[in-house]
Amino acid sequence: MRIKLFLAYLMATLCGCSSSAQDKLLDQEVLAVIAKPSRQVNEEIQAAVASLLGQKELVIAANAFTKDSSISVERLAHQTVNGQLINGRVTEQPLLINLVKKGKQCFVKNALTGGKIELKHAKCLKLIE
Repeated sequence: MRIKLFLAYLMATLCGCSSSAQDKLLDQEVLAVIAKPSRQVNEEIQAAVASLLGQKELVIAANAFTKDSSISVERLAHQTVNGQLINGRVTEQPLLINLVKKGKQCFVKNALTGGKIELKHAKCLKLIE
């Protein structure tokens, strides 16, 4: 009888630890990719990344975040009316933007500042490395 009670206690304890570990994993941010790319999702990503960078608008490729969890964004170079670079070169490093998943929510995140914006319409999948 004591053995059965001990085994029942042990099982309950192990199950409790397992669910606690799962809860911690759900609260963790993981790199992700877009599950179902669409025009609406791409527009939402563009708006979110533009907002992260303080821009009015931004054009991002339709396949962004479909195969990789990050994109690099370069600032537009200052140009003359003829299209020539004013400084002759761009010296700023590109900004890294990651797609992350936390629980069931999807976010775009500025890797440098840590700022992030939730994507309401996008569904994302954990990136398997």
